[in-house]
Amino acid sequence: LDVLQVLVEKYGVRAFALEGDFGGCEAINRYIHGEGGTAAEALSATGFAIYRTEEMENLVEWMRDYNASATQGDDLRFYGFDMQRRAYSYHYLLEALQKANIDTADFEKLWSSEADDYVDGYTAEQRTQIITAVKEQLPPDDVQAIHFADILLQNIELGKYIDDSGELNAQRDRMMAENTLWILQQEQARGNSRILISGHNNHIMQCENAGTPVLGSLLAENLGDGYF
Repeated sequence: LDVLQVLVEKYGVRAFALEGDFGGCEAINRYIHGEGGTAAEALSATGFAIYRTEEMENLVEWMRDYNASATQGDDLRFYGFDMQRRAYSYHYLLEALQKANIDTADFEKLWSSEADDYVDGYTAEQRTQIITAVKEQLPPDDVQAIHFADILLQNIELGKYIDDSGELNAQRDRMMAENTLWILQQEQARGNSRILISGHNNHIMQCENAGTPVLGSLLAENLGDGYF
């Protein structure tokens, strides 16, 4: 929180990106923009128990308080860049599809409201086809909804490596790098050149882990001196 405050107040940073579920962190983003509930409830959506702390609640509450008096366009955003979970991304994508009046019949058949997860009976390829089909119908300017679809597709792709922990970790770091660069692009479109990211040392470091490039080294490769 101390670092975030300095970056916001002195360096123009307006986005905090966490190694947490992309869809789940959108729940936090909505909370800091005035949606009801509590900080603790919002943080439970990240998918990681390690973020359900008083310190993280303080960070989220500070962002919410800042936004309450921020001028238009000067608000703070909260992002996640992980794709290991799917429930929030599914629900937010469904919300966007319905808002755009896109037929969601096949998409809704994928999901069990009782289990809050995919139903059985579909292969990974079939799920990919259905999600891709609705993604292609979204308005091109609804970049967030399109990225919810991309997160679901990443999640399906990641599942192919469930029995190979080394390859699974390598693919996850690659996808997290792609998502972090997407977040940076959204902020650059708003006129902000920097974001603050937070994640485990094994991801953020600028070197290889077991011979495989991790998030930090992939970002450094793409951003050069822009990543620190």
